[in-house]
Amino acid sequence: MKLFVLFCLSLWFFDTLIKRKLAKNGLYLLEFPPIDKKLVAKFTTFDAQLGWVPTPNSRKKDNSGTYTGLPSANEYSIDSYGSRSLTVPFERGFISTYGDSFCLCREVPDDSSFQAFLSQQTRSYVSNYGVGNYGLDQALLRLEMQFLKDPTKHVVMAITPWTIERIVSVWKHYSEPGNVLGAKPRFILYNNTLKLVPNFIRQPSDFLTIKQHKTFLRKNDENYKWFLVSKRKQKTSALWHLATHKSLMDFILKRANYDIARLTKQNIQKIDQKKQEFLQVAKLYIQEQTRLKTIYLAHLFEKQKQLLVHLMGRFVDFAKTHQFIPHLLILPAYDHVTFMKEGKLLYQNNLQWIPKACPTLVITDMYECWKQMSTETFNRLYVDIFGHHSILGNQHIANVLLKKISATSSL
Repeated sequence: MKLFVLFCLSLWFFDTLIKRKLAKNGLYLLEFPPIDKKLVAKFTTFDAQLGWVPTPNSRKKDNSGTYTGLPSANEYSIDSYGSRSLTVPFERGFISTYGDSFCLCREVPDDSSFQAFLSQQTRSYVSNYGVGNYGLDQALLRLEMQFLKDPTKHVVMAITPWTIERIVSVWKHYSEPGNVLGAKPRFILYNNTLKLVPNFIRQPSDFLTIKQHKTFLRKNDENYKWFLVSKRKQKTSALWHLATHKSLMDFILKRANYDIARLTKQNIQKIDQKKQEFLQVAKLYIQEQTRLKTIYLAHLFEKQKQLLVHLMGRFVDFAKTHQFIPHLLILPAYDHVTFMKEGKLLYQNNLQWIPKACPTLVITDMYECWKQMSTETFNRLYVDIFGHHSILGNQHIANVLLKKISATSSL
């Protein structure tokens, strides 16, 4: 009897340990994973209004590509305005860009963003206010806060299809399990009018008691329903969860083998072999999860098209008030393009609402360019199939934008 009790306690201990480890890395859906002071202390870009913003006059190691948990060698720098730095002798005032990490141009050097190429072409300093994980709502709020400090003739709002899940979110963990520090404001439609729901986290220490906000979170974050469905499909035991998800089990085991090879300082060939084995299974697991997310995005675009249109309307109204030309630049990720090239609808039908509601908005959808390219050329437009645009991809984006901008004003 004692051995049986000891066995049960051991099983419970290891199950809890695995559950916490997986939940911390977004691989197991606990609604409220543990958040400690050490984790909160790392959140140096916290902002009470927007959720997070880059630190001016800073240089940061780029953690893009760490979807596998491996470090990245890329870095990017931020200027005194809070925009990504450009080492050019040109003045500001012609073009500024706002958006998410595809606007920021992660995974390429500062001088290889589409803003850098556009800067050389227009002989102007093209401000890059892209921020990783931003939705259209945060990008729009940042524009409204920043524009008078950096007014420009053209403003490009660069978004990815992920923006649709972000504009209905107040806590990123529900749409990106593991992103527990991603608290943000959002807009809701009330009597056909946009109403701002402020960020519910006012200071970083509030994350330590986030469970106290569960009623607010479940009510205001529409990704909670998706999270809940995913959670219901999952067994309560982390050990059982691993045993019934072969792709996840392979992911964990191959990662562990690679970590052991590094920590025990095995020879370089052995470490590289373990790394390649891990990356191979990681790719399969992430592809599986990415496609499920893209299907979910397609559902949201249909359901939330009115919210999207109203946010675009706010952008256009702000442009009219401050006398600049508003541009919408759509930057689909690799999987989004392949999904649409398979004949499936993602956002295409819902874009038709925007020109009717916002006739002065200049729209550039890079999918229209990408879908015409050969597979070989298309593959070179991205750093990898899970990553951001490559240097070549950013060059193409700059060339397309230049034509649109030239058509609306003299250079």
